[in-house]
Amino acid sequence: MRVCPKCGHRDSPCWRSAWHKRFTDVTRQDDVKLFEPELFKRLQESPNFYSDGLYNYKISKHGYVIRILKEHAVNPNSCEEPHREIWRLKLEQDLNQRRLFEETKK
Repeated sequence: MRVCPKCGHRDSPCWRSAWHKRFTDVTRQDDVKLFEPELFKRLQESPNFYSDGLYNYKISKHGYVIRILKEHAVNPNSCEEPHREIWRLKLEQDLNQRRLFEETKK
């Protein structure tokens, strides 16, 4: 369960991190119906895509509810996250810059 350090908001306990994706959370439709009935109603109206301003949601073809932070999505109207190689390249560039910075300090 996630807790905001600033305001203390507790996220619903039904959300779990997807094991194969970095920024995606997954849950079953039954759990959303139990813990977040308003969200469940909105997802029934538009199962392909729903956004509440902070998260993007969709119902997968296997019946799971998928959510991703809007800022981590490939584009603002999607539930797809960028390919992991893109994130790896950015991390490697940051590490190379840090190494170069450390070498110049010596």
